[in-house]
Amino acid sequence: MKSEKNVLIEVEGWGRGLGDVHRRIARQFERAEPRQHALAYLKGLLGPIERKNGWQIAEWAGDLTPDGIQRLLSKAKWDADLVRDDLQCYVKEHLADPRAVLIVDETGFLKQGCKSVGVQSQYCGRTGRVENCQVGVFAAYASSRGSTFLDRELYLPQSWVQDHKRRREAGVPDSIGKASKRDLARHMIKRVLAAGIPFAWVAADALYGDDADLRLWLEDQHLPHVLAVHADEPVTIRTEQGMRLIAVKDCAQLLAEQNWQAVSMGEGTKGPRVFDWACLPILRGGVQDHQHWLLIRRSVTDRTEHTFYLVYGPPGTTLQEMVRVAGARWKIEEVLEAAKGEVGLDHYEVRLWTSWYRHITLAMFAHAYLTVMRAQSFSANSTDSKEGAEDLLPLTVAEVRRLLWQIVWPHAPPLWFVLAWSRWRRRHQARAKRIHTKCRCYLPRSHATAQVERERSPNHERSKSRSEKRTGKFGPRLLTMVQYSANDQYVLLSQTAEKQPPQPDSPEWKASLESFPSFHFSGKNGHFTARREKRHRGGEYWYAYRRHQGKQYSQYIGTAAALTPAHLEQVAAALQTRMAATPDSIGKEELPAR
Repeated sequence: MKSEKNVLIEVEGWGRGLGDVHRRIARQFERAEPRQHALAYLKGLLGPIERKNGWQIAEWAGDLTPDGIQRLLSKAKWDADLVRDDLQCYVKEHLADPRAVLIVDETGFLKQGCKSVGVQSQYCGRTGRVENCQVGVFAAYASSRGSTFLDRELYLPQSWVQDHKRRREAGVPDSIGKASKRDLARHMIKRVLAAGIPFAWVAADALYGDDADLRLWLEDQHLPHVLAVHADEPVTIRTEQGMRLIAVKDCAQLLAEQNWQAVSMGEGTKGPRVFDWACLPILRGGVQDHQHWLLIRRSVTDRTEHTFYLVYGPPGTTLQEMVRVAGARWKIEEVLEAAKGEVGLDHYEVRLWTSWYRHITLAMFAHAYLTVMRAQSFSANSTDSKEGAEDLLPLTVAEVRRLLWQIVWPHAPPLWFVLAWSRWRRRHQARAKRIHTKCRCYLPRSHATAQVERERSPNHERSKSRSEKRTGKFGPRLLTMVQYSANDQYVLLSQTAEKQPPQPDSPEWKASLESFPSFHFSGKNGHFTARREKRHRGGEYWYAYRRHQGKQYSQYIGTAAALTPAHLEQVAAALQTRMAATPDSIGKEELPAR
C-alpha cells in the first residue's frame, strides 16, 4: 500500500493539474483580471463552500467585494463556447474511449422568481413534477476511464421566445429562436462529432427516443443508438399472419418465457442491477435488415413492469452490448448529481443568458478536472501490487475534491477579513430588502409574477402524468400506417386489423383509410401524418403534417378519393422540398457557435 508521503505527492500533483487546465483556457481571456478570476472561480467551485455563488466564491478567494467575480460572469470579454471547445479537447485527451457512450439528458434548476432567463412553470425531471424552473440539456461522455460533461444548452420555452421585453432584459441573443430539447440535443451531437471525440453509441431517455426525426437523423449519420421509448410507441414486426403494426407494450406479450435472459446492466449502490431482457427484431421499410431491434427490460420482482428501447446498431450486435449501452445512460444521472453536489452546478444566482452559460461551462470544466484526476490516480493505483492489501473503495469525484481542499488549498482567513465580509453581506441584504419591499408596495405585479403565484397556490394542479402531456388535440399516438415495402408495394398496417390488408387503390383500401381519423404515411419520398378535418364551409378533407426543426409544415391532400399511394407520394415529396428549402437552424437562423 502507498505511503502517506507518496499519497501527498500525488495529491499535490492534482493541484498542478488545475494549473494546466487554467493555462489551457487562459488564452480565451483578453485581460489579466478576468483570467485570474477564472482560476479563482474554478478553485471556488472545487472548494469547501456551502453555496457556490458569486458572493461566497469571492470571499473564499480573498477578494474584498464580489465585483470581480460578478464581472467575470456578466460583463468580462470572453466566450463560453470557446471554453467549452477547450473542455471537449481536454476530455478527448484524457478520457477518450472508442467504446464510449454519448448520453443526452435534461435537468431542472429550481427558481423562485420570474426574471432568470428561461424560467417558467414546466416539468422538472429533478422533482418529477411541474415546477418554476429552468431546464438545461446536457451531453455527457461515459467511457471506461470516467464520465463527465461535453456540452450544454439552455432550453428557451415558447413564452420566452415570443416575449421580446423579457428577452432583452435577460440578454438573449436575437439569433436564438424556438428550439425543442431534441433540436438542442441534435446540435450538441453535431458539435461532438465535429470535435472528433470517439464514441460508439448514443443513449437517451424516452423524451428523445419518441422523436422519429431524431432517430432517422442518427441513422443518417450512421450513429448506433439505444433510445428509450414510451409504451405506446408503434413498431412493425413480422408475425405468422404477416407484417403487423403494434405498440411496444403489446410486444412483451408475444414473447415466450425462454426468450427472456437475466443480464446485469451495471453496478449499482447495492450491487449488480439485474433485470430480465428480451430482444425482438423489427422491420424497417418492410424488410428485416438485422440492424433494428426492440429491446425490452422486465423487473425480476414485478413482471408487469417493463421498459422499452429502440435500438439501431451494426449487424450482429449482441444482447449484452445493448444492455451495456442501456445501463450506461444512467451515468449522466450520476454526473449531474455529482456536479450539483460537488462543483455547484445549480448554485448559481444569475439571471442573464451569458452568465448562465459561463457558470455552467466552468462548473462542467471543474467536474471534468476531478474526473481526469480520479482516472489518473486509478491508473496509477492499478499498477501497485500492494494496493489490494487493504479493503478500499476506488476514489470518487467527491473524495478527490475533498483531498484537494484539505491538502492543496487549506484556507484560514484572518478574523478582520471574516468580519468585513459579514458587514458587507448584511449591508447588501438590508438594501435589497428595502428595494423589494418598495417594489411590492408600490409597483403592480407583472403578468409573469402573477402567473407564478397562481401556479403555486394550493388549488393549482402542479403535475400531470406523462401520458396526459403526450396526448394532443388529435388524440393518442397513431397506430395506423401506410408503409412502402422493399418490393415496391404499399401495405396498410393497423393495430386493429384482423385480416389481410387490402390492395392499394382498391375500394377497400380507400374505405379502410376513410374509417380512421388519421394515419401515418411512410413512403419513398418521405413521411408525414395525415388527418381528416372538417371545414367551416362543410365537407371533410385530408391534410398532411410534418414537424421539423421546431416548425410544423402542412400540405393539402384532398378528399378520400385522393388517398392513393401515388398521390400520397406526391404530397410527401412536396413536404420534403419545402423542408429542404428551410436552413438547418434553431428558429430563424443557424445556431451560433457559443
